[in-house]
Amino acid sequence: MSNKYIYVLTLVISLIMGAVFSGCSMFIPNAGLDDFPIVESGFASEPRISQQRITITFGKKKIVLIGVIEQKSEIIKIVGLTDFGKRLLLIEYDGEHLKQEIEPMLAEYFSGRDILLHYQMVFASDESLQKAIAASSWILKSFSGLRKFAFRGKLKYTASIRRKDGLIYEADVCNRTAGYCLKFEKLSIE
Repeated sequence: MSNKYIYVLTLVISLIMGAVFSGCSMFIPNAGLDDFPIVESGFASEPRISQQRITITFGKKKIVLIGVIEQKSEIIKIVGLTDFGKRLLLIEYDGEHLKQEIEPMLAEYFSGRDILLHYQMVFASDESLQKAIAASSWILKSFSGLRKFAFRGKLKYTASIRRKDGLIYEADVCNRTAGYCLKFEKLSIE
């Protein structure tokens, strides 16, 4: 085999592999939150345990979890279960350390950190979010139950928050770039 043939073959294989890998990344949404700072863990105004339906939609795919979320002064814990009680995720954050256990079918799309950040985009106060992102390239604009998160001037996320009797009962966090949404629906609160 001549060197020219090997060179052309290597080039063709490289182009094919590049197309395959870039094509795969187009079909798998990426939360894109690597630069988004985590809010201080004490953002909950009071300790509480809530049960929520968390629906993740992207394209024609939909994953529905029952989330049990416990917030104490310095700890937030999120457990995501299927309708049959199988645990798909466990996230614990104490203000310094993030522990995450995620089943592969969900980890393919989101990290525990991503899910925690989506949750905080809805349930943390505007002040807590502004404080967390102050030294970053993120900007938050908030008005009338709508939060817009821009990264370096480009809108990346919107969080639509609906309240009843002063409490959040439903919210959607949508990634405008990747085209997916997480919906939080309150089932109960203690």
